Amino acid sequence: MPVLRTSLLQTSVAVLLAGTMLAGCSGGSPEVAPSAEPSALASIDAAPSATPAAAATAGDGDGQGDAKVAGTDYNATAEIPCGGGKTCKAGVNRQAETGPYIDVTKPDGRPRTLFFTKDGKFLSINSAQADGSAGFKVSSRKDGDTTIIDAGPEHYEVPDAFLLGD
Repeated sequence: MPVLRTSLLQTSVAVLLAGTMLAGCSGGSPEVAPSAEPSALASIDAAPSATPAAAATAGDGDGQGDAKVAGTDYNATAEIPCGGGKTCKAGVNRQAETGPYIDVTKPDGRPRTLFFTKDGKFLSINSAQADGSAGFKVSSRKDGDTTIIDAGPEHYEVPDAFLLGD
């Protein structure tokens, strides 16, 4: 019997990002793609089976957790809308003891980290006096299944599926 090879994460991220871009973000071109190469994305090798549980793999929607993107500490990587019609490279770590966090690389190359509770509520950003972010007014709101974060002049849109996975 042939083995079915499916990249669920690749498909999920592509569908997720397509839906996110339909919501819009300050205009601009909605050309968004996962930042990891397909070979680095979690994939599942599953032979057809009478028992679906036999094919269950962590991170495939079975509630058992996530695998890591090869060569990273992240459970998923993507590009997320980050204001002005731009996208930012992002990696989410869902195994943090206090809750998930997302490392974002802003268009100018500077890093920003977004912190969340275990149930996906936004907490805060990392900040520093040196870059002026310590004085930013930080706020968040939900728009459907997306958390919108504004921190001073910075803007981020984080889909729940990217943040929380399965």
